[in-house]
Amino acid sequence: MKRPLELASVDDENENENDINNDDDNDDGNNNAGVVVAPSEPRKRQHVYDSSEFIDLPEDIINQVLSKLTKTDILHLSMTDSRHRQQFKPRIFNKIRASWWKLIEDIELDDSFLHHNRRYIYELHVVDAYPNGEWNIDLFEDVLSYLPHLCCLKINSVNSSSWLKYRSNDCIQKLTLYGDSTNRESELKLHPQTNRRHSHPPSKNIKKLFSMEDISNFKMLKILKLSDYEFNCRFDNATFPVIMLETLDLTDCTWNYPFSLSHFNYNQSVKHLRLRFSPSNSFLLSERYHQFLAFRDKGLASLTSLTIQFLTSVEPREITRESFDDIFRISELQEPIMMSLLHSDNFPNLHSIKFSNWRLAMGGNSRDLSWLENCLKDSRHLKVFEFKVYGSMRFFYTIVDPQYFQNRCRLSNPDKKIVIKFVAP
Repeated sequence: MKRPLELASVDDENENENDINNDDDNDDGNNNAGVVVAPSEPRKRQHVYDSSEFIDLPEDIINQVLSKLTKTDILHLSMTDSRHRQQFKPRIFNKIRASWWKLIEDIELDDSFLHHNRRYIYELHVVDAYPNGEWNIDLFEDVLSYLPHLCCLKINSVNSSSWLKYRSNDCIQKLTLYGDSTNRESELKLHPQTNRRHSHPPSKNIKKLFSMEDISNFKMLKILKLSDYEFNCRFDNATFPVIMLETLDLTDCTWNYPFSLSHFNYNQSVKHLRLRFSPSNSFLLSERYHQFLAFRDKGLASLTSLTIQFLTSVEPREITRESFDDIFRISELQEPIMMSLLHSDNFPNLHSIKFSNWRLAMGGNSRDLSWLENCLKDSRHLKVFEFKVYGSMRFFYTIVDPQYFQNRCRLSNPDKKIVIKFVAP
């Protein structure tokens, strides 16, 4: 780190030598006799940046600067020298991705990546599906016990969640379960003798089951994210696990009678509910889904924010008018839904509502959209309303100017943040 300062010193010495040589030349020369030569102005010394100055700043200032950088930028910055490397290690290795076989291999080695960086890891993503490992390897005891600060875990699991019933952890606060059967790296590496016909991914027609009983041994769990699971009840009401979930994030999950989403909220601790559905999900046509949209379940009264989004597999600009109805087989936002959702008796704590990729009911008495404006105006507890509508922009403009309608809603609800976007197919 002293090299730039030495170079700067060498430059200064060269400048002084040049000035002396010029003076000698002027003294020896007779042609310049009697000519007063104005002394040259000393050059301003340029400050050479020393990168160590940054990491010597107070911690809160460093955090403010690094919050503006991408992880790639931080990685490049860490390559400056060993001090920077050591300083930014916690930010580089706080989130890691690994396969089952790599985790098993690192634990068995004394000089491994996990052992060197174990105290920096806060989030782990197990990227490959390995059913044999789920049942025969205690990931939480054999592997995660070496990571003292781990609090977020994301697992690629193509099976039901029943294997978690035999696992426990008192540190995990965020658990994500999803299924990607295309990644079976550990199965192919650890069991190369397995016949290819036995390693085919499971059929998509086979439902993965999830039960709250399966995560009863994760006492500190606050955030639960699930993808492609079907919910069921396998226990009596008297044996609910003591879990204080705060955020429930579900993607293409389904449920049947007698299950309802309020079973996740038996302690009235869930504050944030996010639901995402693919337009091809047949659950959207089921009675259970439409009963949920009636919003009569008082077991969700603790919610402060609700997000319901319909996913798309193509960009909106690529959607043609002919394919619109096939791609977005979704529900319409109608007045009864909003009235029930904003009813203070059902959701007295609901402050934020976000609907994405919905259709908007425009028929009959709803053609002027005043019903939506009135619903928002009558709600005293709502603070944020975001509505992303898919539909024909040409049709909407024949009814109402979307920008004008958004501004009108904002004027009548100055205490609310209202965003209404119409995205044309």
